Amino acid sequence: MLTYKDLLDKVQLKTVEQKKDFGRFVFEPLPVGFGHTLGSVLRRTLLSSIPGAAVTQVKIDGATHPFTTLPGVREDVVDLLLNIKKIRLKIFNNQPVILKLDHSGTGEIKAGDLEVVGDGEVVNTGLLLATLTDKKSKLSMELTAESGVGYESAEEHAVNKVGVIPLDSVFSPVTEVSYRVGLARFGQETTLDSLEVEIKTDGTVVPSEALKTASTILQDFFAAFSHEKEEEALTSAAEKPEDKGSSLGEQELGVALEDLGLSTRTTNALLKAKIKNLGELVSKKDELSKIKGLGQKGIGEILELLKKQDWK
Repeated sequence: MLTYKDLLDKVQLKTVEQKKDFGRFVFEPLPVGFGHTLGSVLRRTLLSSIPGAAVTQVKIDGATHPFTTLPGVREDVVDLLLNIKKIRLKIFNNQPVILKLDHSGTGEIKAGDLEVVGDGEVVNTGLLLATLTDKKSKLSMELTAESGVGYESAEEHAVNKVGVIPLDSVFSPVTEVSYRVGLARFGQETTLDSLEVEIKTDGTVVPSEALKTASTILQDFFAAFSHEKEEEALTSAAEKPEDKGSSLGEQELGVALEDLGLSTRTTNALLKAKIKNLGELVSKKDELSKIKGLGQKGIGEILELLKKQDWK
């Protein structure tokens, strides 16, 4: 009977069909039972863990809250916000991107009319955002888009700024995943598994790249389960001299929070928690998960900064 080791070097990934937003792929031959095992975990990872971008907050001139209307605009603010949530875009680094609009006169306003300030690009430029119905109509707004993973609620994007409306945000660029398990043949074995995976995206990432990212994520976790990372860490520690760490002087401890280069949302969450400088941030780094409005993305940003600067 064939084992997985007999087939491991024989498994091939075949691209059956590939478009900007759709891909069909086949993995075969697989051991019996591995089709459903791999298909299920790939599907879950593709839908939940692929990085993307979304609008997180909006400022609309003349609208201080969602439950209002704007003169000369056919859509009320709730409908306008629903349309804004459908904007799909790419962000080419981890910095927020600003989308600006200042439009007047009659006619339709589409996502392609937004001015992108920063390293980003709107993909679904034909998306209808609003319709102006009067020659004197005017719509001015500023949207903030950020990179992220999965889903974040509006509460995680809340800021203390008048007129800024936080949005629920779905960052995942993968919109639908399905898989089917069929039969494959290898040598005299005719009952092996063949796994076919179909992936639909919003067009900001091609399906093959999403599949590659999901596979890498799973590989990293399975490596941790098999203790490879732990063994590497022990080996590295034995080979390297002890890290004495770095200490912060009084001048560094007093650096204002606003000067650390953190994102606006993370900075605001820390300020609300009465953390005003680097020294206070370092002393609270083990309690970051308790800070309201910070979220996992903000915690990761802070820890990455502290590690990069070797601040302990």
